[in-house]
Amino acid sequence: MFPEAHPLHEAVSWLLLAALWWLFYWPYRSYRLDDARHRLFVIRDRLFEAAADGASIRFEDRAYGMTRMTINGMLRNLEDYGVFRLVSIVWRHSRDEHLRAMCAQYGQAFEGAVRELAPEGQRLVIETITHAERAFIEYVFRTSLLTYLLHFAFRLCRPVWALSGLVRGLYRNRVKPVLDFESNIAGHDRRSASYLVDVGPAA
Repeated sequence: MFPEAHPLHEAVSWLLLAALWWLFYWPYRSYRLDDARHRLFVIRDRLFEAAADGASIRFEDRAYGMTRMTINGMLRNLEDYGVFRLVSIVWRHSRDEHLRAMCAQYGQAFEGAVRELAPEGQRLVIETITHAERAFIEYVFRTSLLTYLLHFAFRLCRPVWALSGLVRGLYRNRVKPVLDFESNIAGHDRRSASYLVDVGPAA
């Protein structure tokens, strides 16, 4: 039989768990939020500097405006996002035909805007939006205990790494289009596309 735990030891254990929980959900999340925002600001500033230089992209280019607006939406929405909200929005897009159509239309418009640029400008825009998405997604996943546990499980269980290709495919085909579309909408309107579908256009 195991010896009974001393009440003081139990109290200390609960206090330590509470302290760890507080550190993760307040100071740590605040640090991650500030770090992600800083990264997004730097990414946006580099795009602005490239447009000011005018060699690879210009302020008048559609791709510049769409990329900048998407980053603005990420900055506005970042604090409100977590893993469960991201999953719920992606799930809703998969169920709502109108949202899927709008998302596809935005994706086609963005691809068309990128094609209008010279190769150097295309590389700049693709790198810019990729780095912005990475900063956003890393914040979302690094502030979730669930994803930390899943990451730890992936590290321990090598066969699970075979699923990494499926995860990357899921991200490219399902998460990335929705993230870019919702962020672009938020950059224009400060609200999500899902919200606009619910309430309709402003009067």
